[in-house]
Amino acid sequence: MRFLLLATVLMAGLFCQCLGICPQGGGSNPPGAGSPSPAVEAANSGSPAMSAGPGASNAPASSPPCTSSNQIVPVRVGACVSPAPMGSASGGSASACTSSGSPTADALTWGSIAWIKSDNRANGSDFNLGWRGDHAIINGCSQLALTIDTDNGACPGACSGRPYAGGELQSASTYNYGTFQIDMKTSNASGTVSTFFTYIDPTGNGTNDEIDVEIPGARSTTLEATYYRHGGSGIEHTINLGFDASAAFHTYGIQWLQNSINWIVDGKTVYTVNGSSSTLPTIPPYFMINFWTGVPSWLGPFTYAAPVQAIYQNSKFIPAP
Repeated sequence: MRFLLLATVLMAGLFCQCLGICPQGGGSNPPGAGSPSPAVEAANSGSPAMSAGPGASNAPASSPPCTSSNQIVPVRVGACVSPAPMGSASGGSASACTSSGSPTADALTWGSIAWIKSDNRANGSDFNLGWRGDHAIINGCSQLALTIDTDNGACPGACSGRPYAGGELQSASTYNYGTFQIDMKTSNASGTVSTFFTYIDPTGNGTNDEIDVEIPGARSTTLEATYYRHGGSGIEHTINLGFDASAAFHTYGIQWLQNSINWIVDGKTVYTVNGSSSTLPTIPPYFMINFWTGVPSWLGPFTYAAPVQAIYQNSKFIPAP
């Protein structure tokens, strides 16, 4: 057994060195561990040059200044994970698949959480894009940029049959009761929605427990707070933020407790749902982040002219006392 384990470790080391994807500085910390050094994914080693759109050089460059403005981060080769239902109990497994023709690692540590990128798959019919690992990029400021574009005209063929490509992250582990928190600078593009949420579908058949923070680009001064218990119709509530979420970073939180759910903005609880195990989500979920466009009318019309992005930073999970 020890010989087999050693052989496996050695083979893994040789494989990652061959492909140039070995993690730096000891690899990913487990979810909930102390905050690691700022994570820049292996495929993005060196800070990418900032650019106004597709066609920009992907060559590493010196770290750009960190600003709160939405700047298009060049799309680079990202993660490969085998197709699996979003938030399913089985998750996604690493594979030697390719994005833009190059193999890469499927996992990264960002903040204090280990994440897996969604790649080469699409969600349901509400979504007009396919997930691509190279559309979820950590820049030199340790910010996550999720991009919607046509992949330089490669969609729909390279985008799971959808007209656009987009980015999504899922935590590598599930979490129990506590607060899911992140800073977002959303998009203000009509037809898009910047989100983070909790999600688990233990059967893969629409029996999901889910709690959402969704900010539509067409109404970037509002937040859509929604939750689902064991599938079924979502319970929705619209919150007036009192600011334009696309103008600057703000901190958003979902506090999931046994008898309540609290939506938190900049440290202030803005909406609460009280209940019990018979009315609220109960299954430990994944922490998820995505930016998408689709057919629901509440998103507003989407007209593609150039790549659009939502920017995230400071992801964390705080266990309940």
